[in-house]
Amino acid sequence: MNIYRVLRTLSAHGYGQAISIASTLIIPAAIIAKWGALDFGYWVSLSALAQFFLMSDLGAATALANQLCLKSTRSDVDAWTLIQAVNLYVIKKIGVSIGIIIPTSLLIGFYNSHAQLDAHAFQLAVIFFCLALSITIQPVITVYCAVWRFEGKNEVGIFIANTVRLLESCIVVVTATLNGTLYAAAIYALIFKIVALSIMAYIMRQHALKHDINHTAVPDKNTLSELNLIVKAGHGFSLISLSQQLTLQGPVLLISTLAGPVAAAVFAACRTLSRVPNQPLNVLLASIGPELTDLISNQKLAELRNITKKIAVIIMMMSTTISTVAILNIATVEEIWLSGKLALDIKILIPLCIAGTLNLSSQVINQALTAANRTHIQSRQFIIASFLLICIMYPTLAFTKQPMLCGILIFFSEGIMTILLFKQFTLFSSELKK
Repeated sequence: MNIYRVLRTLSAHGYGQAISIASTLIIPAAIIAKWGALDFGYWVSLSALAQFFLMSDLGAATALANQLCLKSTRSDVDAWTLIQAVNLYVIKKIGVSIGIIIPTSLLIGFYNSHAQLDAHAFQLAVIFFCLALSITIQPVITVYCAVWRFEGKNEVGIFIANTVRLLESCIVVVTATLNGTLYAAAIYALIFKIVALSIMAYIMRQHALKHDINHTAVPDKNTLSELNLIVKAGHGFSLISLSQQLTLQGPVLLISTLAGPVAAAVFAACRTLSRVPNQPLNVLLASIGPELTDLISNQKLAELRNITKKIAVIIMMMSTTISTVAILNIATVEEIWLSGKLALDIKILIPLCIAGTLNLSSQVINQALTAANRTHIQSRQFIIASFLLICIMYPTLAFTKQPMLCGILIFFSEGIMTILLFKQFTLFSSELKK
């Protein structure tokens, strides 16, 4: 394992996770302080629905980075030919997603026009459109990061991607601070995202031209073969992402629909607080991803197992400690973080904190499988578990109107997913022995 490379990537991811912690804590605080709990409820509800468009490319951009590095003798021309093919695939899928976002935005407008003024309903539709489109075009950044990883400068791509996120968050916070509207914040953030991605796309285009890659040329047989492998691995990533979004965003949407935006705001705030330990600890996981790929390609099974086990134990201990401190000081958290305008529910917070710790332990194992593009089996298991969770959660919430039960169900769901991942990692390790 290249420790120097891990440290460089760790610093880049540390910067990114610092941004994640700041944005997950500051954005809710700014929105609640300036716009109130109701508007925060609308924001988290629309954001929850928009998050499902994160899979617009069906995971191809994520799989590209691993595929480029799994072949150690790849030439620059070979790599850029594959990058160009994946880019075209991603653009097509983004176009399909936009075709879904537009009618979904109109439906949101019509749905809210019964309970709100027409102008407000229109603004909610536009907010969703901006949030969903911003997330839909995110795979372009993922491809851009894959290019830097292939060049041996993984930390550069990560730094640039995180800087884009930082500026997006700043736009929302500044808009709220200057007494702007949710409507304006969503539009300004989208405009910035489009400009940033346009610059990245232009840079990649120039690199392709430098290697005499014709973007209109039909990919050769080898490129198409690798593209098929990427698409197949991407489907596994997208299904895992869908299962995660169902677990994370599904409850917010259900609570918002059945109990109202304010109840959704309380649940979202509790979930955000419960996931705070996940942010810094995910830095380590993301940083060792390239190193795990190297261990797998070099068949260093014993080292892979040892690293995975140690990281899992350390992360669970740290997560439990941070969560305990937050729960014991919940009154202080409400006063400082939420300006006393939104009361957290400790009956929701406790099971969500436990679920967050289980999620971290499962992510350690998932990182090893992801590094090898081995996600297709557990992805099907994850999606089944997530759908079952939502199927149970909906009638439970409809009859009881108790968001606390959603937290408990998420806790059980994360436990099941952790067991499934451990089983798949054991099977994968057995295959490497042969």
